[in-house]
Amino acid sequence: MESTKTVSDNGFNPVWNETVKRFTVTCPDLALVFFRVLDSGVLVAEYALPMRCMQTGYRMIGLRDMHGRRIGPTSLFVHISIDKTT
Repeated sequence: MESTKTVSDNGFNPVWNETVKRFTVTCPDLALVFFRVLDSGVLVAEYALPMRCMQTGYRMIGLRDMHGRRIGPTSLFVHISIDKTT
């Protein structure tokens, strides 16, 4: 499991500016990528995206609460890069 560093005192517009390390997916039809936002170790919001649905480029990831309900206009703006070499 890969994660980014903690951003302190910037809850309204946090910027991480870091790259999560590469990882290998052996069965993309079954793999899920989780985007999670935690506050002091407590889950605030998340979204699970099937690997087979991911597309390269800049994407908006809409966040949901722990009951699966959409949380207003909250989202993560991410850049996804996929290397499909075997």
